[in-house]
Amino acid sequence: MNEVMEKSVCIAGAGPGGALLGLLLARAGIDVVVLEKSKDFEREFRGESLSPDARKLLEEIGLKDYMEEHGYLESRYLGLYENNERLMRMDLGEVDKDNHAIIEFPQPVLLSALINEAKKFPNYDIRMGVSAKELIKEDGKIVGVEVGNTEQSYTIRTKLVVAADGRYSRLRKMSGLSANIEPVSRDVSWFMIPRPANWDPEIKVKLKGDRHMILLPTYPDKIRAGINIPKGKYKEFRNQGIENLYNFVEELEPALGSVVRESVKDWSELALLDIFTAEVPQWSLDGFVLMGDSAHTITPIMGQGIKHALFDARKLSGVVIECLKNNPDTVIDHHHFLEYQTERKKSVTETLRFQKRQERMFLLSGRAKALGRRTFYRILNSLSFAKQRIMKKIYYGGIEAI
Repeated sequence: MNEVMEKSVCIAGAGPGGALLGLLLARAGIDVVVLEKSKDFEREFRGESLSPDARKLLEEIGLKDYMEEHGYLESRYLGLYENNERLMRMDLGEVDKDNHAIIEFPQPVLLSALINEAKKFPNYDIRMGVSAKELIKEDGKIVGVEVGNTEQSYTIRTKLVVAADGRYSRLRKMSGLSANIEPVSRDVSWFMIPRPANWDPEIKVKLKGDRHMILLPTYPDKIRAGINIPKGKYKEFRNQGIENLYNFVEELEPALGSVVRESVKDWSELALLDIFTAEVPQWSLDGFVLMGDSAHTITPIMGQGIKHALFDARKLSGVVIECLKNNPDTVIDHHHFLEYQTERKKSVTETLRFQKRQERMFLLSGRAKALGRRTFYRILNSLSFAKQRIMKKIYYGGIEAI
């Protein structure tokens, strides 16, 4: 007979948002189980950037000592370059002299910290190597999930199922909630290279014509590089040979030409990220709610994905705790999640609007348009108040919610 498990909340997905939500609910005494399809976190992650407001949130929940003990890399400056000339530099220290940097903190370490902290509570359970196969619906409400892998299957009955299963969310599709998917004109191919000695830990965006490359100094001694390739053209790019990659990098950042040639030997060392945005009109049903990328998929520009997942978790945890405290035996009605969606969607929409503007600027080509872009960024660079306003909104906007 199929095993049946009773839990108040089931979270599908142990990324940063799902892992934090599990911890916050466990601390509040909620009976919670987290499902993660991977058997471990020992793999490379593309997103490891924590904005200053995300860093403050993690410190507020008690991870400051853990993070400092492990170590991380701080990037105080963000630079934008065209043809190897710096057009603009932003200094986060102008906004907050104490919390003055984006930090690069390994995601496997972050996830382990959140989960190990949650495991201290007897009402917390995590199941690795399994995923939700089907939502259980009764009388128009979602009351649980069918779970399993090739070796086992069981049923979890709940008062709430949380879809934290990422940008390709299967649970969102199962639920019937629609998403407005908008492809972006470029994809990003990511790879890691050693960080040269004395390399400035500035986050760099390098432009040349309509091509651009992102360079993220990564803890402890690497650079995470992302090159933008026209949508659907990655195979064509690869067919031109690995020398094509070397030339691309060398043209946009000559200082890394020899590094990429020595460290990247074949295409297996690159990972292609299909870039698109997804805006979901409705985030919840009775007994079911979306969070993180399943609710709002954004682009990699400015490294905002983890931040929004963490702040989703913080806001959502308060709603869930209040509902289950008042009605512990009742499936949570979707109306309780309207304020959560309204508040979080406003923040995400601001980020997405900014990202789309930058994407359009980066893709400008032709002499006249490139000249206009250079002029715009040079003027912006001279306006300290304008840069501070942008930094406050993008990197410090969540602090008011902490």
